[in-house]
Amino acid sequence: MSHQCAGSAELARLAALPADDAERLEAAACPRCDSLLRAQAAFLAGDPSIPADEADRARAALAARLAELAAKPAPARRLRPSPVAVLPVRRVRPAVPRWAWGAGLAATVALAILLGAPDGLRPVRPSGVLRGGAGATALDLPVAIDVDQGTGQVRLAWPAVAGATRYEVELYTSDLDTIGAFTATGEPSVLVDGAAFGKAGPAGALCRIRAYRAEGAAGASRLAPLPGR
Repeated sequence: MSHQCAGSAELARLAALPADDAERLEAAACPRCDSLLRAQAAFLAGDPSIPADEADRARAALAARLAELAAKPAPARRLRPSPVAVLPVRRVRPAVPRWAWGAGLAATVALAILLGAPDGLRPVRPSGVLRGGAGATALDLPVAIDVDQGTGQVRLAWPAVAGATRYEVELYTSDLDTIGAFTATGEPSVLVDGAAFGKAGPAGALCRIRAYRAEGAAGASRLAPLPGR
């Protein structure tokens, strides 16, 4: 049976399945589904490098904005007269997965900070790392690219990390849409289909590399744009 990529509403359910579940294994074998699940896991994991006072101010901004929205009266609805009796329609709110609530709350925090929060709350300076970012061990891994004009494949290469046996490469567009996640074992390089980058090509796409040793994670590079050729 051919694989059908999961929709956004299915990601939370797939992520909750055991690692050896048949559906989870099928999703992991698909580059698109696997990269979406990885991106979701990275987002939910959070970024421990964000300062505590910055997180506290963001939570305060969210609470203030929600309180402001809740205090506003609902707009009056005007109903047109009808010659027949109209039964009230029961509105059923669709179920929303947990991760979608997290994304919505994050967007509300950003909106509250941009609009300005009360009680002297000032916009905070961004920390420069994405949620689920590099963490405590930051590695300097400049990436070089080489495009095969015949096949269109793009080779990404970076300096080897001492003792590393595996690398995880995450690629995003400049708008932070996921391009894909790739695994390299041994050699510090991967081959990516050039079509994955779209018309803009690899230059300017964002890349982060995570290095792993046999005993665990060795560190990760900052999210940075790929160089031009």
